[in-house]
Amino acid sequence: MNKQEYVDLYIDWFFNESVKDIFNLFCKGFYRVCDVSILSIIRPEELEQVICGNPELDFKELEESARYEDGYTEESEAIQYFWETIHEMNEEDKKKFLFFLTGCDRAPINGLSITT
Repeated sequence: MNKQEYVDLYIDWFFNESVKDIFNLFCKGFYRVCDVSILSIIRPEELEQVICGNPELDFKELEESARYEDGYTEESEAIQYFWETIHEMNEEDKKKFLFFLTGCDRAPINGLSITT
């Protein structure tokens, strides 16, 4: 066996064989949720967003669609401080905040706007 064959076999084992069982279970669950025929009409980037969510966090969009209750309005001092603080956060802190709120650090496919 030469070096190239060894490297090829190792790469195949690492990326294919070692994860085959887990990947097959993922595929089974994925195909249970998604119709296989849909895969032929969507781009890989769209599939990634379906699986992983949208990595773009537009908190301005969330602010513009937010609804307030119990006497709060967008002019309320606490609300203004809240949004000021959010917009001053760096991307990593925004992801952590979103994870704290939702359990996920990515936005839904349609973004952060609140729709009913």
